[in-house]
Amino acid sequence: MHLFEKILVVASILLGFTPLYAHRQPEALTTIEYNQGTESTEIVHRLHAHDAEQVLLSLQSEKSSALDTLEGRALVALHVEKCFQIANVENGTVMLIKLLGAELEDDTLYVYQEYDGVLPGDLKLRNDIFREYLPGQVNTVIILSGEKFPPLIFSGNDSWKYTLK
Repeated sequence: MHLFEKILVVASILLGFTPLYAHRQPEALTTIEYNQGTESTEIVHRLHAHDAEQVLLSLQSEKSSALDTLEGRALVALHVEKCFQIANVENGTVMLIKLLGAELEDDTLYVYQEYDGVLPGDLKLRNDIFREYLPGQVNTVIILSGEKFPPLIFSGNDSWKYTLK
């Protein structure tokens, strides 16, 4: 049981509620932040390892790779690369985002991407990571910058969302 679930159970008992044990909703968190030191925009996708394992099973044809193998992480990272895009609103150009790699830490798979330079202020984003394979998948994108952008939440049939100044 994860820390959040433990807190929920304790809070429910203290408040006199019977805890309900439901399945965790599949979700992912993506952060986008400019790094002045490298003069690039870093994109980090945080994916739950259990969700990534389920998708990995669907992505494989013959071979059986686990998420703790380089091949397994690479397959999931390539899926992320295909399902996450950023485009310039002004001219509609999809930005070239490099896939840097992926690492597994405890129950989280991190997939790293990078854009050379600063992203333009008016963007549109698409985040379909795992949504084709996991019903109910919710993906949140947070842009960490001097601008105040609300989080973008992708679920259901959502496609492109905009961050306009």
